[in-house]
Formats: sequence, C-alpha cells, structure tokens
Amino acid sequence: MSNRLTKLVPALLSDEQRVIYERVASGPRRRMGVSLADEEGGLIGPFNAYLHTPELGGRLEAAGVGLRELTALAPRLREIAILTSAKHHRAQFEWYAHAQIARTEGVDDEVIAAIHAGRKPTFKDPTDAAVHRFAVELLDNHRVADETYAALAECLSERERVELVFVLGYYALVSMTLNVFEVALPLGESLPFE
Repeated sequence: MSNRLTKLVPALLSDEQRVIYERVASGPRRRMGVSLADEEGGLIGPFNAYLHTPELGGRLEAAGVGLRELTALAPRLREIAILTSAKHHRAQFEWYAHAQIARTEGVDDEVIAAIHAGRKPTFKDPTDAAVHRFAVELLDNHRVADETYAALAECLSERERVELVFVLGYYALVSMTLNVFEVALPLGESLPFE
C-alpha cells in the first residue's frame, strides 16, 4: 500500500465507512476471484480511497457493482474495455485484477497479451474487435469517429453502447485513483507495467 493515503483497517472505521467496507469485503466482488483485503484487513484496489470519503465512495462502489451486475453488456466485452483502459492509463492494480477476471470471462490469453503490449489484438468475434477499437479511440482521442461508432452500432444495442461508455468512464476514474494514490499490488505480485 502506498504511503500517500492512510490505510483504513477495520478498527479505524466509522459506522459509515464500515458499511462500505462490508459491501466490498463480503459483496458480489468476492465472486471475481481477486482478494480485496490485505493481510491487515485493509481494502486494496480503489476501495481504501473510497473509504476516505464514504458519502461519495459508497456511491462509486455501488456504481462499480452496477456496471457488473445490472448491465446488458456481456462480461467479456466489459473486461476487454477495462483492460484497454488499464493499459491506456498504465494502472497497475486495475490490470492485475482485471487480467484475471478477463480470463474467467472468456477473453483469450493472446488478446490479453496484445492489449498489454499495445498491439491490435486478433479477435475471433467482430463484436470484441468493435469494442476494442471504440475503447482505444475514445481513450486516445476523447471522441470516436462516425465510422467507429457505426461499426459498434452494428454489434451492440443502444443500451449496450451507453453502458460501454459508462464502463470506460468509471474505469478511467478508477485508474486515476489507483495511479495518484500509488495503490500497490498484493505482496509478491509483479507490476504489469514498468
């Protein structure tokens, strides 16, 4: 854990913070297969920062759950977008966590490796390719060309397109949080980006 932000362990939490802590530690994120607490019981990833501002952090935590549990966007597509965001922002923890999740959601190792290297992946599914192209263009240019949007519209419903933008925006915020507060990976894990 970085020394830029005080680690809030269970003994230090207010009642408001404890509600968020419990939602993260025992909620739907546990199914992702990534540990969310360190050896002292402090939350890892962006969640320690969320605890520092429980009024906003609680809403951000809920938005993250919503982007996984309440969307029409296929989990595989969501993870391609998140990995693209992690690479763009060079967010160490985001890549660490979501490369594992992406594999469980069916993203090929070759695709994950290509995104990590900044290469255009070879996708088997044209929808995956359209999502990746859209994500790269939006992250790089803060806009997308009509041609890029039209290609995405051939594959995804309007709702899914809106949700994709929400996923990319949320994970840009997560990336900034992780990067500014220099959130460390769990003990013994190697940094994905030098």
